[in-house]
Amino acid sequence: MAEVIKAVYNAKDKVDPERLFEYASAMKNRSLFSRLGYLLERFGADAGMLLECSSNEYVKLDPARKKSKVWDKKWHVNVNMNEEEILGWRET
Repeated sequence: MAEVIKAVYNAKDKVDPERLFEYASAMKNRSLFSRLGYLLERFGADAGMLLECSSNEYVKLDPARKKSKVWDKKWHVNVNMNEEEILGWRET
């Protein structure tokens, strides 16, 4: 998950929202829309186009981890990673 987060962060200013929507749609996975939208928005990018196709049920940000007590209601994401785990890599 760490490498995915780095990739999303590094691409946040270069993302073409329409093209990203097309690629995500091709995956036919609503949880992808939720996770990607959550991360992009958290990093300050426009992710509004992804919201309409995001999951109706909550998904874990990192599918390999246990659920946490932190929920993002807009994107239906269980934020099961802390700030250090999401952005700590930038300090190295």
